[in-house]
Amino acid sequence: MDLQLAFANWQPQDPAYDQRLQAATRQRTNSRHPLERLRRAIRVNLTFAAVITVGYLALFPFMPHPLVMVFLGVMLLYNVWAMVNTWQHYARIPASVSAMNDVLAEMKTQVTATTVWMKLHVRTGLLIYPLAITGGFLLGALLGTGATPAELMSKPPLWWILGAALLVLVPLCHYTVKWMTHLAFGVHVEALRRSIAELEA
Repeated sequence: MDLQLAFANWQPQDPAYDQRLQAATRQRTNSRHPLERLRRAIRVNLTFAAVITVGYLALFPFMPHPLVMVFLGVMLLYNVWAMVNTWQHYARIPASVSAMNDVLAEMKTQVTATTVWMKLHVRTGLLIYPLAITGGFLLGALLGTGATPAELMSKPPLWWILGAALLVLVPLCHYTVKWMTHLAFGVHVEALRRSIAELEA
């Protein structure tokens, strides 16, 4: 059943509450409920993640050294984990809400679950960024110099350059992903919170 239809058919005992419910769920033409928008945003995210994962797989034959392949493999495994975890979260968001269900409770549940899910992905990224930066640095150095990883790491200036790159790029990646996560999903969580606040006012 369509969310808006379910809300319209649900008749609470308090007429004032009914008015707030209708106001909270009233949408403009061509717009949809925040839960539906959140599901769509996650589908888009999964599509991009799948494309990136396939891209990682396509790069393996072109890696110049097994060590670089290890870094790429770790990133690939992280992407697969992120996709599985995201799909599990997506599956728990109802495509529709029955008129017999507690709509307000379902909205609160999804706000909490989605907030936890977003924080998990932002924080676990801190584990993968150093590996991704190191792997990218190593790949660029190998292609640029033709040296082996052992030869590269025997040069102290390269250690300093890698260290500086990690100090700058890890926080930059973290805050960029945090901002993009809010932009992609946080805005829908905020919309749900506003609807909840209107219902509870």
